[in-house]
Amino acid sequence: MKEDLALDLRVSRRRAGLSGSDLAHLLGCTQERISKLENARARISEDEFLILGLVYADVVAWPERMLQTILPVLKERLADMPDEPTQWAHAHDLRLETLNSLASRLQNLISPNYETS
Repeated sequence: MKEDLALDLRVSRRRAGLSGSDLAHLLGCTQERISKLENARARISEDEFLILGLVYADVVAWPERMLQTILPVLKERLADMPDEPTQWAHAHDLRLETLNSLASRLQNLISPNYETS
């Protein structure tokens, strides 16, 4: 079961056109952490699970307190994405689509109460 989740994480990331560096940036962790998650050598945290759900458009009714904490942070991280890795040039369009969709979802989810301007 743990290995299935790890494989799903890797497949989802690649289908989204994201590099390990991209996902590490969005999660606020290291590429080593992404590797551990994708190889079932680490447990996913509640915050990481929430962010992955937002990144991959698998948004459900998240608890309000979680959204208040995560949305502004993720919005800042999205605004400061690292350069596209050259080895992922083949996934350029997917990456762009994923990041633009995430930005749109965040904009729709962030109410005036969450704004951090």
